[in-house]
Amino acid sequence: MGSATVICTDKTGTLTRNELRVENVFWQSVSYPCEEWCNKANAADGKILFLCAIRQAHALDTGENSMPAAGDPLERVLVGYARQFDEILPMAQRLAEIPFDDSRRRQSVIVNIKNDIWLLCKGAPEVITGLCDSSVHDDGKIGPFEKIGPAIAEQAGRYAESGAKVLGYACRKIDEAELIAVTSADAKVIDDRFVNPAEIEKNLAFLGLVTLADPLRDEVPAAVDKCRSAGLRVIMITGDHPETARYVACRSGIFSNERARMVTGAELEHWSDTQLQLALSLDEIGFARVHAIQKLRIVRALQQKKEIVAVTGDGVNDAPALHGAHIGIAMGLCGTEVARESADVVLLDDNFASIVEGIREGRGIFRNIQNFMTYILSSNVPEAIPLVLYALLPIPLPMSIPQILAIDLGTDLVPAIGLGSEPARPFSEQGAGRKTHRHILTSGLLLKAFLWLGAWQTAAAMSLFFATLYIDGWNWGEPVEAGSLMARRASTAAFISVICMQAANVFVCRDQRALIGRKAAANKIILSGVVIEILLIPVFVYVPVFRDMLGTAPVPPELILPISGFIFSFLICEKIRRAIKEKFCPSTSHESS
Repeated sequence: MGSATVICTDKTGTLTRNELRVENVFWQSVSYPCEEWCNKANAADGKILFLCAIRQAHALDTGENSMPAAGDPLERVLVGYARQFDEILPMAQRLAEIPFDDSRRRQSVIVNIKNDIWLLCKGAPEVITGLCDSSVHDDGKIGPFEKIGPAIAEQAGRYAESGAKVLGYACRKIDEAELIAVTSADAKVIDDRFVNPAEIEKNLAFLGLVTLADPLRDEVPAAVDKCRSAGLRVIMITGDHPETARYVACRSGIFSNERARMVTGAELEHWSDTQLQLALSLDEIGFARVHAIQKLRIVRALQQKKEIVAVTGDGVNDAPALHGAHIGIAMGLCGTEVARESADVVLLDDNFASIVEGIREGRGIFRNIQNFMTYILSSNVPEAIPLVLYALLPIPLPMSIPQILAIDLGTDLVPAIGLGSEPARPFSEQGAGRKTHRHILTSGLLLKAFLWLGAWQTAAAMSLFFATLYIDGWNWGEPVEAGSLMARRASTAAFISVICMQAANVFVCRDQRALIGRKAAANKIILSGVVIEILLIPVFVYVPVFRDMLGTAPVPPELILPISGFIFSFLICEKIRRAIKEKFCPSTSHESS
């Protein structure tokens, strides 16, 4: 997740709270608050038919006396709203169903109500009105549709602009012969392989609109703002009305203004791959009323642009995109089993902010591994180069094998663990996410570890090694007996210099911005490791057991100043290097390389 550069997010339940509630009912060209629309005492036949459609047009597996334990939250809310009118609704027997399909954007059921067979249809308002040629009046009679058609579209648009989810309902009475033609006694689902749903869902009578409100999650705007600071693009891909999607995108911060591009599935259907690639280059773009295959097409187009794509989804229709994305994130609370099986990650709280936090943690883990590797690799240089110089030049052995092991297994151990457990930094301090080709061990990291950090430590170790030899009266080329006081003092000077330089190096590897500052002591493990390193120096030099084991000896006290000078010069030069890199390579200034 830390590698993600684009998040393709759905709307309901991820950006919003998934606390749907029925808000308004549009009936007979008038918008009513849901509480004021229907009176149980004197509900007319038309309203009762509308309530039957809300009550029956769903795919929930439920009995008559209890709500289902699981299912689409939207349908649960609609059925729950209609259940409060059960005492005035006639008994209805479900005979068959035409399941929801995101290409059709509607669902129908065939029910028997008082020995009349009705087809009840629910779906997107523009789809439902396109199938209607009449409307149901308050008294249940059928009237003309032409007069109210424009008012329906206008009202649906106003609802969508306020961020509401809008559904349309329609119905048609069918006879028994037509029912037998499309189904059989043992078939409860009408299969479009044998029957064209369009042959059934036609000449419908419009009932009304129902709107559902779903508040935006409070933490989403801040999470989207974090994405912007991290160089993460957020693209909304939803099946909702374009104006509903635009409203949520603006409120959440995905769109900075209302002029941002919102593309519908109908537009996308006629676009070439090149047009889609160009559109995805826009800073702000969203997609509404898209189908499952279109969502997958958008994901693949982003992948072709070398983006690392994270996709969220909860339904069966989201499964192709979840499976095709680099990181598929399914909703754990309201997601279907198909979505969860297709995804790489299951989000337990269905919260967009959790996705952003996961990406931050992922980037932090990746950066910790790089910092750890930089620290460990850089200490190998002052351990290896002296051995090479000993083999090539007439000089004593600069550091013994036990001393090298004491550095690797003793002094370096705790600081290295501290680097690996560093808390993830805020996005503003992490820089942009890595690209698909970026690995843990990069050429930049190796060059920095070996030719910069390691070179400084080698220079300090060899300088103090030779300085100690010359203080003790050694001349170039003179043999020095192994194990003599002169050899032990010189190797101890090199040994101590590597430990001290590594103590400074851990802060250089830890923070790619500040060196020694307010946050330097924030990591208690690193701070403890540095203290242990410094305290171990007199133990290694003066405690007889360790002195004999490591071959150390007390060094001239005047070498303290050169060691301090090397540390100070190292930190100053590192600061200059970072300033130069920030100026000429700002896009990589936060990276370990």
